[in-house]
Amino acid sequence: MEQYNRGFIEDNHVELVINLAHLFAFDEESWSLNSFQRLSGRYITDLESHFSYEETVLEAIGYGSLVLHKLKHQEVVSSLRKILFDAQSYQAACKAIRHLKVLIISHELLEDQEYWPLFYTSEENRDLINASEVPVTNTEFDIHHISLVRYVNLIHQRLLVGEDVDYVCKELRLLLEFMRFHFDEEEMRFKAPNPEHAHEHVRFLLILKEMINEISAEHVALDTVTPFLKRWILQHIENFDIGSFR
Repeated sequence: MEQYNRGFIEDNHVELVINLAHLFAFDEESWSLNSFQRLSGRYITDLESHFSYEETVLEAIGYGSLVLHKLKHQEVVSSLRKILFDAQSYQAACKAIRHLKVLIISHELLEDQEYWPLFYTSEENRDLINASEVPVTNTEFDIHHISLVRYVNLIHQRLLVGEDVDYVCKELRLLLEFMRFHFDEEEMRFKAPNPEHAHEHVRFLLILKEMINEISAEHVALDTVTPFLKRWILQHIENFDIGSFR
């Protein structure tokens, strides 16, 4: 039952992030307030359903911080309702969708990791990346980096117990969106324009997209996936992130 509940929550996380794309599927000429309000209302309904199910599962398995987690859910929904209601033009809608993306992905990437121990047995000696290996930038992005590393460790641990191609592709698609979000946030806070650093972000996203396609076609061995992610993330932080924020 726990396996089913965990899988359902994971699938919802993937859908909620990927479905954000539907709200971006307009240019200024084709955008209309009615369509935007209809799609954003549907998204909030889906989000509330996800939160409700997640809370039911967490209560059933005895999550000690459930009250706080419910409050975070309420804050996310309340913020999104106001943001989307206030978006009465195409330009305002674009800003609202970006804010929505930040709220959703931040919650999934940072806050939902707090209940992972209830579903996953995280044995330190089975982690691919130790927190001590992650270079420190002394910025808010250190939290992002640790969260991304935890996500890679989760994929690694699930592979050790025999997860299959479909699982890996699903998790990598979600990781792709997390990385895209992280890169966007970084680039907004560069001390100075840094096209070489931004190019590395674009290059990685293209590599990861291609890797997902190759894994799906069973052209890539699964045991090569997380070592590649480890190598790229640690080298990128060391070679690019540290210098960009000092």
